[in-house]
Amino acid sequence: MIRLSIISFLLILTTKTMAQPDFYHLSVNSENIKFTCYLNGFPVYASEDQYDATVSLPIQLFLISKNNVLKIEAEAYDKSKPGTLEADVAPFSQGEMVDTGGIDAKLSMEVTDMSSKEMTFDNERFDFSDLLLTGDPLKEADVKAFGKKLYGYLVAGDAKGFVGEMNVKIRDYAATNPYTEEQMREGLTQQLQQTFFSQKHEAVADDQISVVSYSDGRIWEIKIGGEEFLKYSEDGVSMQMPVYVGSVKGKLSIVR
Repeated sequence: MIRLSIISFLLILTTKTMAQPDFYHLSVNSENIKFTCYLNGFPVYASEDQYDATVSLPIQLFLISKNNVLKIEAEAYDKSKPGTLEADVAPFSQGEMVDTGGIDAKLSMEVTDMSSKEMTFDNERFDFSDLLLTGDPLKEADVKAFGKKLYGYLVAGDAKGFVGEMNVKIRDYAATNPYTEEQMREGLTQQLQQTFFSQKHEAVADDQISVVSYSDGRIWEIKIGGEEFLKYSEDGVSMQMPVYVGSVKGKLSIVR
């Protein structure tokens, strides 16, 4: 739950600000429940092994303008009693909640066995429908072939080439953050080169590349050996990064 200061609350009431939100947050609180959140078909969060969870994450990269669908699939860990979950979506700007014309997106669940529940909402600023709603559905074989091409950059230690396949992701991240596309491109190249691309990678066989589809086949996650595409481990520090691909205007790209 977001708690505003008295001064902030009074300012919202008196100014009726209609400022454009800088981001949207999904907040989830759960007890005795395992759950996965899908926004417009994309898996934005999974509780995994958290018996109780308190989650707050930005979701603007997964929004369309009208009729966003948040779906939560959940089941209780201890099935001798129901698990409970509450979720809501709220817009924020400059650290405070903003008035966007009455967005009301709240969801409550009490479940034992696996079940799901949905809620819909609109937003005033972000619209990635070209990817999530009207993007081209992809064929599994094409996604696997693209995954093999992407893994070739890892084998070659070529972070710059890999980032060159991230045009849609860079475009969308720049649209939702205070950075230019060029800044995003340079920063990503440097960070990836220092981590995932600094280690030696052997070529993989075709059967080591697996894919999972989301958003009605418009977005696919590529896995290597059943795990995240990018992995890094050194001196007790380990990192993993999933790779999601899609097609915008007929061209395959890393999109998230």
